[in-house]
Amino acid sequence: MATTLAKAARSVEYAARLEHVSKSFATPGGSQLVLDDISLDVAPGEFVTLLGASGCGKSTLLNLVAGLDEPTTGAIRTDGRPALMFQEHALFPWLTAGKNIELALKLRGVPRPERRGKAEELLGLVRLQGAYGKRVHELSGGMRQRVALARALAQ
Repeated sequence: MATTLAKAARSVEYAARLEHVSKSFATPGGSQLVLDDISLDVAPGEFVTLLGASGCGKSTLLNLVAGLDEPTTGAIRTDGRPALMFQEHALFPWLTAGKNIELALKLRGVPRPERRGKAEELLGLVRLQGAYGKRVHELSGGMRQRVALARALAQ
């Protein structure tokens, strides 16, 4: 029985796996350790919340998982589709809500003929039906965050 459980545990897929990840930043006096020996498995579809005081390394960890920075030590493996949703919406103001989502789909390799339909579907998922053609300045703050969420889901 124990061997069966051990085999099952090894065969579980993960969306992200962090193994003994540490991150240091150079400072004038040497270096500052920000993350120390973090190990974590995130299953596909699993939601994970990082809680902690300001400056404890939450954003640094997310940047590492998204591939925006490299760990000082350890390894990070993902299923190839890490998505990051910033605190600020980070939408391109010259694009419409729909085109912001389509950009993520394009970068993911979704063929052009499928992008608009998928973008509209994602806008519907975040309850923004009919907002495809709206520019960022035409959206409220909450609507912008929902467009950013739809874009993250498109990734």
